[in-house]
Amino acid sequence: MQPTYASVNMFVFQDELGQFYRVDHFLQLLNNYMKAYWHQDIANNAERPVGMHLYSYLEFPSYHQAARKISGSTEPKIQFFSNAYKISNDKILSSIITRGDYKGDILFLSTDEPNDVSFRGRSLALDANERLSLKPDITFFNANHVIMDVEVPAENPVVWLHYADIWNPLWKATVNGQSVEIYRSNMAYKAIQLSPGK
Repeated sequence: MQPTYASVNMFVFQDELGQFYRVDHFLQLLNNYMKAYWHQDIANNAERPVGMHLYSYLEFPSYHQAARKISGSTEPKIQFFSNAYKISNDKILSSIITRGDYKGDILFLSTDEPNDVSFRGRSLALDANERLSLKPDITFFNANHVIMDVEVPAENPVVWLHYADIWNPLWKATVNGQSVEIYRSNMAYKAIQLSPGK
């Protein structure tokens, strides 16, 4: 007999960070993200995250304030930032986002490009707040699509939209009908760059 899983989460619009039902597998990026916060080696694929209790439940590393914010638990799933910092190595990035002084209010991008000059050239205060209070109007949503309207004020020449949904290379994004690159934000999630206007 197959187990029956029942949850009211979808009816109260609440995502669980972990999963109290049986978990056998999940995406590699989520694996690395959780291992980073559990202070494990993200390059060691033979070792599963501490929070994955095989054939049982999945415990998310919610002890860290930044993990809760960036994952959309204590902040909305759609978040906006005035800046984003490119980091070319996930091992370096994992050591940054898991620090105690990182509050989850700065956005980092995983790229193949060299580290951001603005990041290398000065000491970045990890407890700084670069969040913007923009309100998206979600006009359509399903498992594979999200369409929204958002007004980016002229005083913000660059805005980054962070979506707390696991990055995948097959996802596509457009802004006002123009294709834009989807960056991997904070190791596991999605981000796109916006410019002023609607």
